[in-house]
Amino acid sequence: MVGRRIAVVLLTLPLAGCLEPPVSETLEVRVLSGGASLVTVGISLRDPSDYDKAPRVQQRLESEARELTSGSDAWSDRFRRVEPSRQRDVVDHDRGRLNRVFRHARLDGPADLREFFRDTGVGVAYAEGEGWGELTLTPGRPARATSAQRQRLETELASFSAGVADYAAATKRLYDHLSVHPDRARACLGAILADKAEGETLTDDESALVNGVNDAIGAITEVLAPVSGEPFTLDEISRLAYDPFPAPTRLTVPGTIVEREGFPGELTSELRIPVFSIWSAFERLEGRWFSPDPALALWRHDAAKTGGPFDLDTFLALPRRAASAPLESEVRSAIDKQLKPEPVYRVRWTPDALDAAEAEAIRVLPEP
Repeated sequence: MVGRRIAVVLLTLPLAGCLEPPVSETLEVRVLSGGASLVTVGISLRDPSDYDKAPRVQQRLESEARELTSGSDAWSDRFRRVEPSRQRDVVDHDRGRLNRVFRHARLDGPADLREFFRDTGVGVAYAEGEGWGELTLTPGRPARATSAQRQRLETELASFSAGVADYAAATKRLYDHLSVHPDRARACLGAILADKAEGETLTDDESALVNGVNDAIGAITEVLAPVSGEPFTLDEISRLAYDPFPAPTRLTVPGTIVEREGFPGELTSELRIPVFSIWSAFERLEGRWFSPDPALALWRHDAAKTGGPFDLDTFLALPRRAASAPLESEVRSAIDKQLKPEPVYRVRWTPDALDAAEAEAIRVLPEP
């Protein structure tokens, strides 16, 4: 199973599935006519038993569960501050353990959304005119990381950049070998991405190539593991230091988008603000130095929680390429660039009919 492969590669992680952070949060803002909005916050907590070797993480998860249950968490404070006209909370327990919480609320005007974001430092501006509406989010300076955490990140970013450079070099050596011996792709890549098929053997040279990639994956994925003595993973700490938004944010507007600024993607693409963390920066660099990426493929399979084996055939069908491996300094420069948010995230739209937006509001927040 791929879970066993991940457990071997990620020696610092106790179980397959722990590639996810201990606490996952999402934020969706659905703008309605006149600047009203539906705000949905989702919080998922991993099982503390997944972190038997990380007691600080267990304590954090238990504390988060208590706060979410009592309504003393930061999200509850934000909703109380704006006094939504309607609110609905959905709480999910798994065998007595708090697993997920969703908080849905209707804010009646742009001032409420501005107040909702006030403690985060994110600015909100809304404007509308005849046949158009516009919302602008202006990120502030991230201030959630301590000075000690920021200092540690400087060292860890250098180590991660070196690890990515090593990973690119190891993958290039393997892909160069497979370009000459394409018939060996299933044996070599299967030894990285899935259990080795019965009867498959690697030569000594191939074992060295495969071990090089596996070791490099293990090194870079350490950012997803709990940091010794910390209640956070290194990737979570990097979000505290670099991400001005309180959670991964998705925006929906009540009409046809006619202008967008800051948001990645094409004009009609979803309005998502990228996560600013070490691993997310690495993910956005996918394909720059080689393709396909075994580490990201493993991570995505793990996050999908399908319970099935890794789809090796699909991965093998992807065209392989590898350019010259980057220097550590080149990787660090690329990651630093990905860790910087845009100055503004602005969207302008031509509104749909008012009743469509209101109907959506009723669907998401049904009357009791």
